[in-house]
Amino acid sequence: MRSTPGSRELGFVLAVALAGLALVLAVAFTPWYSASGDAAAAPVEVPAATATPVL
Repeated sequence: MRSTPGSRELGFVLAVALAGLALVLAVAFTPWYSASGDAAAAPVEVPAATATPVL
């Protein structure tokens, strides 16, 4: 049979393990990019009249 302190310690260990697992899953599945694509800069188009000719 388990004593009361042993059950309390087991509960604490399980709680810490579940918290760590939740943290790992949150970091693993968090999108680290902008969903709308705002982070990516749009390419700048140079008009042909002002473009420098390549020789």
